[in-house]
Amino acid sequence: MNTQNKNYYEFIINLYIFIFSNFFWNFFKHLAKNADGFTKFIPSFESIITIILCKHCLSQVMKTISALYTYATFAGLCIIATTILEL
Repeated sequence: MNTQNKNYYEFIINLYIFIFSNFFWNFFKHLAKNADGFTKFIPSFESIITIILCKHCLSQVMKTISALYTYATFAGLCIIATTILEL
């Protein structure tokens, strides 16, 4: 496998990780609403776990994609997902 193909596959894998991180972030927003100001233990714990997963996924993606594109795309996907989930 040559270097160009390896970089392409690495980029695609990181793109999927990025999409999953957006899913985690939107799931966190849903759990945060149910946590009632972090007074309920189970939803609060789940919210914390999803935040950690989201930030971990973003850190993995930023190893190959620049921070500028990562955060801009993340913000756009969050807006789209929030709009869809709130309908």
